[in-house]
Amino acid sequence: MSYALNHTNRKLTLEPKITVNAKIIVVGASSVGISFLETLVFCSHMKFNNLTLISTHGLPGKKLLDTEQRKFLASDHCFNDKDYALMSLCSWVNVVVGRMTGIDRAAKHVVLSTDKIVPYDHLILCTGQQYQVPCPTEADISQHLTNREVPNSSQRRYTGKVPCNHFTLNEEEDCFKALTWIRNNSITTEGNIIVYGNTIDTYTTVETLLNLGVSGSRIHLVQPPPASTITCINNYSVESAVADALGAAGVTMYRDAILAQWNDGLHPDPIYSASFTTPTKPFRLQCSGAFFLGLTIICILPSLPFQLPWRYKWHSLIMV
Repeated sequence: MSYALNHTNRKLTLEPKITVNAKIIVVGASSVGISFLETLVFCSHMKFNNLTLISTHGLPGKKLLDTEQRKFLASDHCFNDKDYALMSLCSWVNVVVGRMTGIDRAAKHVVLSTDKIVPYDHLILCTGQQYQVPCPTEADISQHLTNREVPNSSQRRYTGKVPCNHFTLNEEEDCFKALTWIRNNSITTEGNIIVYGNTIDTYTTVETLLNLGVSGSRIHLVQPPPASTITCINNYSVESAVADALGAAGVTMYRDAILAQWNDGLHPDPIYSASFTTPTKPFRLQCSGAFFLGLTIICILPSLPFQLPWRYKWHSLIMV
């Protein structure tokens, strides 16, 4: 049985602690956010009485997900359920479930999606890496356009309604919802699934779909043009082996494809088809569900003493 071991001695007991009553707000339960809170909570010479975490789904690790649910997203190996249980941050940190929509630096408060206001003395943003809903270029593939002839939509933000069978996986709650939808809609036995993106999570998502019983012939892995020459795997031999394994499983791969339209430009909810342009000729895929894993990285490197505990992580930290 796993247990938490806490050690104390006479020196630690008699050492006076500096009490910090300042309101410290951490936004985002990413690995860096949890690491930051862990550093403050277990600081040996300081006691922080007013720590608050703002997160869409609260503290991670609340649901003990099984293996197939976890495989949708690759693990960063920073924390697991045992780590969350042993830290027991819920005993030390106030948790506000919600999404931050605004920051008033003059008034020193943040605004949540529920219009609730949370005041702060120090604000730490640890939103981490976030996938976002892709914005189609709206190119008409009947005109036989190529990638060079369509506008660059990588910096545009999708503001429409997210289709019910569109999944952007950022955390365990998103994976749980996707798995529930797949099981409730008989996707394992009928209909095509599009996985769009060129990150390592696209491969783990395809693997999970195969393990769930989805036939490889019904999985279409569509990769957009790479942003650099360095790929997510960055090893030609491994990439070739992965491509061969996907081909053997019946998965169809498309490279350098840019999303043009959902449902031929008609109402996108639900998605029943997706059109793409390529450097040569466009194509159209029928689908029952779509996983879009196009990556937006928010990265503000820390320059604080707290940097050491997470020097190997890729998430964001800023103190206002």
